[in-house]
Amino acid sequence: MLGRLLAAPAVSAAQSSSTLLTMRIDGPLTPVVADHLEKGLRTAERDGHQAVLVELDTPGGLLESTRKIVQDVLASEVPVIVYVTPSGASAASAGACIALSAHAAAMAPGTHVAAGTPVTGKGKEGGKLVYDVAAFAVSIAERRGSTTNFARGTVRDGSSVSDQAARRSDVVDLVAPSRDPLLTELDGRRAVVGPEDAEREIVPRTAGTQIVEHEPGFFGELRQLLARPELAYLFLSIGTLAVICEPASTGMGSAGVIGVIPVSGTPPSSSPCRWRHCAWSTCSGPPTRHQVARAPQRPHPRSGPCVPQGELPSPRHR
Repeated sequence: MLGRLLAAPAVSAAQSSSTLLTMRIDGPLTPVVADHLEKGLRTAERDGHQAVLVELDTPGGLLESTRKIVQDVLASEVPVIVYVTPSGASAASAGACIALSAHAAAMAPGTHVAAGTPVTGKGKEGGKLVYDVAAFAVSIAERRGSTTNFARGTVRDGSSVSDQAARRSDVVDLVAPSRDPLLTELDGRRAVVGPEDAEREIVPRTAGTQIVEHEPGFFGELRQLLARPELAYLFLSIGTLAVICEPASTGMGSAGVIGVIPVSGTPPSSSPCRWRHCAWSTCSGPPTRHQVARAPQRPHPRSGPCVPQGELPSPRHR
C-alpha cells in the first residue's frame, strides 16, 4: 500500500510561529458538519495554516454529506489529518471514507473503524446502492493509494477493525495516544495536496505548532442538534399531524401554520440514504454477524502506541 505521506526528511528546528487548525466532528455526518468542515478548510487555506487536524468520532451519516466532505478533503490545498479519538471512539460507516480520504489518518488506542454498508431510512440494506458506495470507497482508496480490499470489504461485507488491526493492515498511518505525539510523528513529512489536475508537494511542520480551534459556534451546534436524524423524524411527524388536523380545527389556521413550520424546516437528515451505523441507531435492529466481522489480521513486527520516527512505511504516493 502506498503511503499517505512520503518519507520524512530530517526535521529541522520547529517553526514556533506556524499554526495548525483543528476541528472536531462528534456525531452523525450531516449537511451542517459538511458546511463546517468546508469553512474550516477555506479558513486554513486563507490563513496559511500548516495543516488541518480533524478529530473524529462518528457513527456514520448521510451519503450526500459524506460525498461532499470527501470531495472537499481530496481537493484541499492544505494537508488534512483525520485522527479518530478519544479512546472508545469510532470512524464508523461514512467515517471510514472520511479517514480514507485524508492525507494522513491516525487512531487513538482503543478506537475502531467500523462497517460502512449503506441502508435506507427504513433500516434495510441499500441493494444496488451498496455496489455504488463500494465503488465510491474504492475510488477514494485508489486516489490516496490506500488498501482497496478494506475499502471494498467495509462496505460490501461490513468489515470492522480495531486500531492495531487497522495499523497492521495499513488502513491508517499510525496509532498515537494523544495529539502531541501525533503531530510530532507527522512533522516534516511531505504531502501532496490540491485537486488532481493541480497537485503540488509541500512539507508541513506540525510539531510545536500553535493550535487554532475552529468552532461551529452556538448556532452551528444548534443546527447540528436539529439535523440529527431522530429529531428530524420527530419534527416531520409533528408537522404532518398538525397539517392533517388543520381541517378539523377551529380558528385561523393555527394548526396548519404550526405544522408547516417543522415540515418545511426539517433538515435533509430525513433523506432515505444513510450509512449502516447511523441508521441502525435510529431505525433498525442490532447488527448482524457480518457487520461485526473483523478484517483478516497478519503478524506485524511493530508494537506500541506510536510508530517510531522514520519507520512509517511509505509505499503510498499521492
